[in-house]
Amino acid sequence: MKKHELLYARLRRTAMVWLAVYPTVLLVLMLLRASAIDFRHWPLPLRALGTTLIVVPIVVNISAPLVEALVAKIMRHWLHYRRSRLPHQ
Repeated sequence: MKKHELLYARLRRTAMVWLAVYPTVLLVLMLLRASAIDFRHWPLPLRALGTTLIVVPIVVNISAPLVEALVAKIMRHWLHYRRSRLPHQ
């Protein structure tokens, strides 16, 4: 794999992971804030542990596969659109 292809693959993967992680973290933090349990008084390491125990399984099993499927669908549509716009020979 060429250097620029490797860089593109890493950037694409980074963007996909971020698209899976950010909304999940945001949702979990909103739900925890709305819950009856007051996490603000917990020590920071315990809050981080509790949050990651919730977020990581959601990202690995739900968010990341959804983002990957969505990106694949968009890419297929985009490639089909580009091919259909090429002049016929």
